[in-house]
Amino acid sequence: RFLGGVVFTNLASFSEPISNNFEKINLGYGAGLRVKLNKYSKTNLTIEYGIGQGGSKGFSFGLNENFKNKYFYEIGGLYQIAPEIREKIHFSQLNLFNFPYSISRFFDVIFCRNVLIYFSPTDREIVCRNLTKYLQPTGCLILGLSETGSVQIPELKLVSNATYIKVSV
Repeated sequence: RFLGGVVFTNLASFSEPISNNFEKINLGYGAGLRVKLNKYSKTNLTIEYGIGQGGSKGFSFGLNENFKNKYFYEIGGLYQIAPEIREKIHFSQLNLFNFPYSISRFFDVIFCRNVLIYFSPTDREIVCRNLTKYLQPTGCLILGLSETGSVQIPELKLVSNATYIKVSV
């Protein structure tokens, strides 16, 4: 097929951090269009638009499958990052509230997608300020679409939905 569509919903629940009692639920929804560019490599162009509670909106473009075939390899139905890419990537697990982090380098891009939605506005600001300290000048902090606009830090400039660039202040 040359053309396809998708409709999606997203539901996130939140608990109060001290009592762990269920506090609220946020709903998001949207629609998208998929256009097959190459049936042999299964390359698709995706265009999606999502709307979240509180007026947050997101528009995304994607080009998939071709990148998967180029930068990943399949092993038993699962995919692994190609070795030449893997050696350029640093994955870390850390507690976002234990600052300074045990990381001794600066990053071009930090992905913190769909994490901040579980924090209070004050904690979101603390985490983003801390992550920003580990970004290279003009480095990117990429959040989830539902988190766009929830960050108000002078060192970060929103350049597109969910993508912030570090700027000097």
